[in-house]
Amino acid sequence: MAAIQQNRPRYRVVFGKDAQDLESKLNNPDFVPAGYTLTHLTFNSARAEYLVILEQDEE
Repeated sequence: MAAIQQNRPRYRVVFGKDAQDLESKLNNPDFVPAGYTLTHLTFNSARAEYLVILEQDEE
């Protein structure tokens, strides 16, 4: 077990109202800090929004 626990969440969820909004958020380090990998991408047609789930890379 690691002696130091990171306070970063394992998963991050990012919503985008359209593809351009989602792309700008995914390129913004405030939404996606270094060390996260995209694991799921889906489009919710009922709400007309994109949903991305990112998982923290294991070190």
